[in-house]
Amino acid sequence: KATVSVLYWKMNGNVPRSMVLAQYEAGMKSYDDGQYEEALFRLEQASKLFGNCNEESAEMLSEILLGLGACQQQLRNTDAAMQYYEACLEAVQADEQQQALVSPLINLGLLYFKEGDSVKAMQRYKRAQKIIESHYCTDRMVCADLYHNIAAVHDADNDLQKALQYYTKSLRIREKFDECREQQVQLALTKENVALIWRDQDNQVEAIRLMNTILPIRKKYCGPSSPEYGNALFNLGLLHFDMGRVNSSLTYFEKCHAVRMAILGPASNYTILCDKYIAVLRSKTSSASKSRPGGFSSLPLTPDERHASYASSR
Repeated sequence: KATVSVLYWKMNGNVPRSMVLAQYEAGMKSYDDGQYEEALFRLEQASKLFGNCNEESAEMLSEILLGLGACQQQLRNTDAAMQYYEACLEAVQADEQQQALVSPLINLGLLYFKEGDSVKAMQRYKRAQKIIESHYCTDRMVCADLYHNIAAVHDADNDLQKALQYYTKSLRIREKFDECREQQVQLALTKENVALIWRDQDNQVEAIRLMNTILPIRKKYCGPSSPEYGNALFNLGLLHFDMGRVNSSLTYFEKCHAVRMAILGPASNYTILCDKYIAVLRSKTSSASKSRPGGFSSLPLTPDERHASYASSR
C-alpha cells in the first residue's frame, strides 16, 4: 500500500514562494493532462519546498495536499488519498477557511462510498452541504457534484425520493452551464441515474424519454466507441425490453454488444450480460413472438451497471 510522507511544516525558511508555486503548477498541469505519476512527483516536490518556504500560507499548503490526494485517488491508492485529504482538512481548519473544506470533504465522501461506508460518506457530504448552503459557494459545479453524490448514496440505500430530490438539484445547476465536455458528461451521468430510478418506479416512458437525450450527448462528448455510450445503449435496450419491444430492444443490445466487444472483449461480465439479453430476444423473434405491453421478466443487472462513476471535485 502507498504511504504518505509530507514534509510541509516550516523548517529553514529559505525557499521563495515562487519555487513552490512553480512545482505546484507543473504538478497540476500534469494532473490535468492525465499524467498522475508525474503530477504526484511534482506535488511531492512542492510539499518539500513548502517546508522550507520563507512565507507561511495555509491556503497554499491545502492546495498542495488536495492535489496530492487527487493524484493518489486517480492512482487508486485509497488509503494515501484519504490521509492527504484529512491533512488538507487540518490545514484548512487551522486557518478557518470554510469554503476550502468543501473539496476534500467531497472527495473523502466519494472514497468512503466506494469503500462501501455510506454512513461516513454521507457525514462528509452533509458537512460540505452545510458549508455550501450557509456560505454561498461560488463554484456552482462543485455544488452540482455534491448534490449528485448525496443522491447516489440515497439511491444505493433505496431511498429513491431523496435520491430524485438531490439528482434534480444537481441537474438544475448543470443545465445552466455552457456545453463544455466535462459538464455535459456529468450531466448525462446524472440524467442516466434519474432514468434508472424512473425504471425502478415502473415509469419506462419517462425513462426512455430521458435516455434518448443522453445518447447523443454520450456519442458527441464520449465517442461512439466509449463505455459510456455503450452504457446508454444498454439502458435503452433494457427499457425497451421491459416494455416488450422486441425489435427495438434487440437493436440497442446488439449495438451495445459491438461497443463492449471492441472495448472489453467477450469475457467481460458487461459483454456477457448483453449476450444473455440478445439470446432471449432472438429466441422471441425466431419463435415469431409478438411484442406485448407487459414486457418480459428482466435479467438481473450486474452491480456496476448502475452509477458507473461519480462526479469528484478537485
